[in-house]
Amino acid sequence: WRDVLQMTLTSPSGFNLQPTHMLLLRCPKIKATLSKHAMLGFGNQYRTNDASAIAVFCADLEPSKRIDRIFAMERESGTREDGYLAVLRVASSFLTGESSTLSSNNSSGPSTHVSSFLKRAFTSALSPVQPMPTMENVESWSYKNAGIMSQMYTMP
Repeated sequence: WRDVLQMTLTSPSGFNLQPTHMLLLRCPKIKATLSKHAMLGFGNQYRTNDASAIAVFCADLEPSKRIDRIFAMERESGTREDGYLAVLRVASSFLTGESSTLSSNNSSGPSTHVSSFLKRAFTSALSPVQPMPTMENVESWSYKNAGIMSQMYTMP
């Protein structure tokens, strides 16, 4: 099981933010609770209880809270260039869309992250020249990364 947990530390994600956590459940009581409240159908409930372990993948919807820790770990490892470290904090908040916001009406109502606004503006400006990917919010990005991580373990 340690190998499985170690793999979660190195699954790919933008700026190594790892917006996914994996819980490895082996306790029969916890598996029974999960089976009862989260599994649809008798077959899924049976398999959940019968399995030696269940991997639960969780998306972190606020990955920016770990940027300072990731920055310190990257600096301590000595494997990153100074240029990478210089832009890590700004680029990662831009990537996740968790920077300051532009409000549409000064105090309340929908707001747009500055980074999301800029990404959409650049995408729109460059789209006639070259196809651009759809820009996503931090929730979509985190869920997508959780899906990618879960696929790493389920695909042969």
